Amino acid sequence: MVENVKPEVIKKTQDLLMPYFNKPPLTVKLLKKPPFRFLQDIILSVIKTTGFLNGVFTDEELNPDNVKNRNMKINFLNKLIYVVESTTGNHLSIKTSKIIAGLEPTKTNELLQLIGKAIQQQFYVHFLWERANYSITMMWLLLGGNVVDDVMGISNGFCIFLEGECGLLGSMLTLYRSARIINHVHQLAERIDHAHEGSMGMSLEQSTIPIRRV
Repeated sequence: MVENVKPEVIKKTQDLLMPYFNKPPLTVKLLKKPPFRFLQDIILSVIKTTGFLNGVFTDEELNPDNVKNRNMKINFLNKLIYVVESTTGNHLSIKTSKIIAGLEPTKTNELLQLIGKAIQQQFYVHFLWERANYSITMMWLLLGGNVVDDVMGISNGFCIFLEGECGLLGSMLTLYRSARIINHVHQLAERIDHAHEGSMGMSLEQSTIPIRRV
């Protein structure tokens, strides 16, 4: 017998995911017993509109016409649950076979809610990086000097902070995200050093370093 999903559970799912996509529509009817195709369509929209889960699935897995048999659906959901759990640091006591059968709609909604939280974390990490980028640039403008070594230390510490703050440690995405952050800081450090050679004593308005206004 299929359980009844409480209205507040459905509303929470809608509140967490609706800001990011319009299709598929998160109707009460679909969320009361989410079919696999509905879940797959949600993932496709999440990847397209937010970039979260990009690179997790193969092109074949993202084609609804290809994921038809039970084993493929289970593999798809196992990947999804692993990444969402690793990214958020939350554990889901849910069986993929029951998701496919529509037997645990409340727990399936909890999975969808964690996807929404993971997207929020992704934007939070991006915000933190933007702030760090701005702060490093301002530090050079205020202090001057060769700050390449200092910036490298900041990048490493910042990655560790992100892992602790956002539950990214152990995630399939940790190395990818950390590598991108460090790469950005390397590029920033090179720009700072290059600009420093010819712009000592220049004012903020005269400097060629791009300043992010926050």
